[in-house]
Formats: sequence, structure tokens, C-alpha cells
Amino acid sequence: MRAVVFQHEEHEGPGLLGPVLQEAGFTLVNRFRALRREDVDAELLVVMGGRMAVYESEQHPFLRQEPDRERAGAVD
Repeated sequence: MRAVVFQHEEHEGPGLLGPVLQEAGFTLVNRFRALRREDVDAELLVVMGGRMAVYESEQHPFLRQEPDRERAGAVD
């Protein structure tokens, strides 16, 4: 089983959640601000937060694309 960990900040990973997911049988796949086509088949998508907020899309343009990518199954 695969768990795709979608990160907004390069230096922030899954934290305490990582070992719990691994114990549950998941292989962690880290992604930074982009998902890949093969991620659509993952059993779990974990979307990590960051210091930015959704209303700050002017300063962080990638935030505007995320909901569409996640719904569409990711395409980078």
C-alpha cells in the first residue's frame, strides 16, 4: 500500500504520522507541491499544511491549482 505525502514546505515531512503509517503497512511517497500521474492509484493521500493559508493565493499561486489537481487525480 502507498501513502502519498503531499508537502507544501520542503523541510516538513509527515512527522509522527510517518511511523504510524509505516506500521500500518504503508510505503511513504513524498511529493513537494506536485503530484504525479501514478499517485492517483495510491491508497492514501496525506496533504500536509504549511505556514501559508488558503487566502494567500496571491503570494503562493500553487494554492489555486491544488483542489483541481487533487480532484483530477494529479498530473505533473
